[in-house]
Amino acid sequence: MPRLRQILFRLQPFFRRRRIEAELSEEMHAHLCMATEANVAAGMSAEEARHAARREFGGVDQVKEAWRDERGLRWIEDILRDLRFALRSLLRARGFACTVLLTIAVCLGANVAIFALVNQVLLRPLPFPEADRLVTVYDSYPKGGIVHGGVSPLHYLDRKASITAFEETAAWVHWTATLGGSGSPESVDEIDVTPSFFHLLGARAALGRTLTDDDASEGKTHVVVLSDAV
Repeated sequence: MPRLRQILFRLQPFFRRRRIEAELSEEMHAHLCMATEANVAAGMSAEEARHAARREFGGVDQVKEAWRDERGLRWIEDILRDLRFALRSLLRARGFACTVLLTIAVCLGANVAIFALVNQVLLRPLPFPEADRLVTVYDSYPKGGIVHGGVSPLHYLDRKASITAFEETAAWVHWTATLGGSGSPESVDEIDVTPSFFHLLGARAALGRTLTDDDASEGKTHVVVLSDAV
């Protein structure tokens, strides 16, 4: 609570600037008057007493700046003053201002798009438990210029049986299906997977069930797991 009260106290100059400046001027004038009267009582003339009081008190502007540094947040005042100066400069050169604003808008849009892509692809983890343990295995054919090639069913079964480093394995292939018939057809993503796919990802069905080993037997081709979007 004392910390909050201190912050509010230091923010007062921004909300009551004119009133505080007037009170500060009155207080400084009162100090100068008292110092002048004391010098006159000490035997100085009125003119000498005023000059001596001002020398002793210091510059009025310097005193105000020191008070602002102590009572307010000087860096906020500096930022506001710089912003006002920048806005006045831009208003005097409107053509240049429009060019600058357009350039900033294009740069911000490009940065937002790039960050969204990087965040989605590189930074944001996959929405599955222990996503850092998920890996993709693929075939590579350097002589044919194929770096990320598909895996044949025989290669998948051979690796599943021979490689013990994986806790679970699954195969999948992506297709595009058409729903809606002749009315209003719509293309949707379709993935053919082995029954172990959902167990590997740690995913469960919100309704119904996922695939079982029995669904992979011959003739069981009409089993589907639908997403919420579909």
